[in-house]
Amino acid sequence: VMKETPDPAKFFDWMVNTDVNGRSCGLCGLPLEDRAPNSSYVQRSDCGNHSLFEHPDKALVPLSTFRKEATEENNETFAWCEMNVEKGCADAIYNQDYMMFAKSVRLPDLPLVGYKSIAYDMYYCLHNGWLAPEIKAVQHDFKGMTAKAKEFCDSDHLVSLGSKGNMTMMDMIVNYVQDFPLMPFSRAYSFCVQEDGSIGTYEECKGWDPVKGMPVN
Repeated sequence: VMKETPDPAKFFDWMVNTDVNGRSCGLCGLPLEDRAPNSSYVQRSDCGNHSLFEHPDKALVPLSTFRKEATEENNETFAWCEMNVEKGCADAIYNQDYMMFAKSVRLPDLPLVGYKSIAYDMYYCLHNGWLAPEIKAVQHDFKGMTAKAKEFCDSDHLVSLGSKGNMTMMDMIVNYVQDFPLMPFSRAYSFCVQEDGSIGTYEECKGWDPVKGMPVN
């Protein structure tokens, strides 16, 4: 389990790490001990076959082409796994615990740049409805959250935007960066809407627990 460090120069070390095969990967670490005490998470060793760190040209390949259903010989796979980017998503699904990925993400407190108040994902999550009680209610329910995700991803709106077509990683990056993001975070675990309407993170949210996450109500 990765240990926290107070060194500001190392705030973002957890973003680009090394996988179990010694290859560079993005957002692929384990949760801190205080968030996942006595955990026995398993990290996949079969990702990174089309690593974006080794093959940047893969950013121009449609993301949908990386998705493969599980077989007797191989695990289910998709772009995050194959590209070794946000590989923690693949690990969380393998462990059937989405909180594994949420807890591995650490939002640094950078008051000089107003980090927590301007982080793109706060509003991205809010306006997509991912801070709603119905989402928080299934944060520990793997099957329930998977069903919610499938419903969202299969929606006519997302399909019309190319979610199952020719959308590439480069398309995502271009659209993401233009709206001033800072990094991808984890939704129901990390953020809340406070009584004054502002968005809070972690301890700023009443009832937040490093192990259990956000309270439903």
